[in-house]
Amino acid sequence: MNDLVINHNGILATTQDKVSVLTDNNEHSIQRLIRTYKSDLECFGAIEFKNVLILNSKNTKNYKKIYYLNEQQATLLLAYMKNTQKVREAKKLIVEAFYKMKAELTRLKAIEQTNRIANLEAIAISKDKHHAKQISGYKAQLAKHNEQIKLLKAKLTIAENKAKNLSNNDEFLKR
Repeated sequence: MNDLVINHNGILATTQDKVSVLTDNNEHSIQRLIRTYKSDLECFGAIEFKNVLILNSKNTKNYKKIYYLNEQQATLLLAYMKNTQKVREAKKLIVEAFYKMKAELTRLKAIEQTNRIANLEAIAISKDKHHAKQISGYKAQLAKHNEQIKLLKAKLTIAENKAKNLSNNDEFLKR
């Protein structure tokens, strides 16, 4: 049973129909056991269920209640069953399935976290490149303005020298 443990509303869970197949028990017996020990099972969280529409052997529509049990609830339910060979095997399979699913979720979260970090680093690098381009642009503009300032200073110096020369020529002529 590859899908023995599923992610149900963000919680790792199994269903009573999977437990009944594993333990070789009637599904109604499993549901009765769940209802009998409901208060014990709810010590480990609310027992969730859904009603699924099915067709019975007479092609009549009926609803079937599917209980979702988290790891602790499933383990406790199995502990309350007779300790037959099938039930002992089911206990091992359930423990292994929950363990594997947790490991897989941990692996996927690590990958997701690594990808998130890589994306943030890529964004930071992109922003750094963008800022470097802006800084280069500003530096180019400053260099251009500095050249214009040098040119204007040179023209001002030339104009001042011409003014001095004119002033000197006027004084020379007056003498």
